Amino acid sequence: FDGNRYERPREILLRLGYDDVNLRLFKERDGESLKQKREETFSHQSGEELEIGTRQIIDRETGRPKQLSFLKDKRGRQVAWFSKKFHAELDRWEAKGYKLARAKVGYVVAWFSGEGDTAQEIPVVLPDLYLRRG
Repeated sequence: FDGNRYERPREILLRLGYDDVNLRLFKERDGESLKQKREETFSHQSGEELEIGTRQIIDRETGRPKQLSFLKDKRGRQVAWFSKKFHAELDRWEAKGYKLARAKVGYVVAWFSGEGDTAQEIPVVLPDLYLRRG
């Protein structure tokens, strides 16, 4: 401990993990076979820029409108939805003055859903998020 006071960083990098994204999105996409989804998701590269999108929903618990953030690729395809747990974390960062500024593909990993003969390898994009202080 050096006794100096340091300012909060202007930008923060958050590396998301399995708990931070909604894994169901990677399994269920209307009109696409699992093979198509696998090829599409595994085609993403680390460092690839992602666009930030928002969608308004009605919160089941409160009955109030709520904004949900998600990420999409340069073709406009949804790449990742944040989990409920991570949305709460984003709210905590926003209360500290940080806003979601940009996103990139961090990792593309395989998630195994199910067990035994029914297990499926599902590719998952784990993004890097950059939060910036106003």
